[in-house]
Amino acid sequence: MVRAPRVPQGSLTALAVGAVVAVPSTFGLLISRQVRRIRAHAMLPRPDYTVDITVQPPWVQGDPLRVTFLGDSLVEGVGAPRASQSLPAQAAYRLAAHLGRPIRMRSYGIASSKVEDVIRDQVPQLDHDTDLVIVLIGANDATGGTPPWEFARRIEALTVLAHERTGGAPVVFTGLPPVGSAPLLTMPLRELASAMGDTLHTIQRRLAQRLPQARYIDIRCEVGDTLRRRGKELFAADNYHPNPAGYALLGEAVARSLTAMLHDERPVHAATFTQAELDAIHRSAWEELAALPGITAEDVPPAPSVAAAA
Repeated sequence: MVRAPRVPQGSLTALAVGAVVAVPSTFGLLISRQVRRIRAHAMLPRPDYTVDITVQPPWVQGDPLRVTFLGDSLVEGVGAPRASQSLPAQAAYRLAAHLGRPIRMRSYGIASSKVEDVIRDQVPQLDHDTDLVIVLIGANDATGGTPPWEFARRIEALTVLAHERTGGAPVVFTGLPPVGSAPLLTMPLRELASAMGDTLHTIQRRLAQRLPQARYIDIRCEVGDTLRRRGKELFAADNYHPNPAGYALLGEAVARSLTAMLHDERPVHAATFTQAELDAIHRSAWEELAALPGITAEDVPPAPSVAAAA
């Protein structure tokens, strides 16, 4: 069992409370009970696969970027019948296309995990064979009544431990997808879940700005409007988890945001790609997603430009 390092309580409490108006924990307990009750009739099975793949399209070359994905049911793949449809796999395909580099993707996500579960069960599986750790977590904390100040303390502990276990790999938090966008949630439960999710989302962003080991990408900004507009078209039979089309949307958001982050940290010279090559990579990344039901041309973001990457 991994013991979380002690983190000063005062600074994190001030961060959690000062960042947003915290939703009382009694609301969190109410959300938890209601979500369990309404999900009971349509529980999806946990996947019978694990994701441990190396993606190397014909046009990419070099040593693989070694990525490990930690998190909850969205990372494990609930709602995706095949491993290739899961969020880690779809993010790997698209990241290889955007970066022009092979991707080795491993995933240790477990359904129903909160931050404390990731620390206990997933972080110990990390090793030095990792260049980047991605963490998508918080939905179960939001619907399970985790106090914001305790969530902040655990996020910081997770960051420190994951960074140490990998020998210095950056720990990238994705923030929370919009919790209230799930069709399963009705009013006023949707508003309560959204408010709690907003709180924990902001805590991740603030902590990542302060911790040198952490990074932050905002997938909510990338996919929030589409999830709200498309509704059930992007959700599985339980109306709570994404379906393969929803995971394709999230995977592209993760890939695009990670590519921008890595380009900022390791500038890409204009000579690396021609504009035609960037356009081809972009089309390849979106080809599968654009063919899925419920996705239209207006959902496709603009192609990257050589000038922006330079």
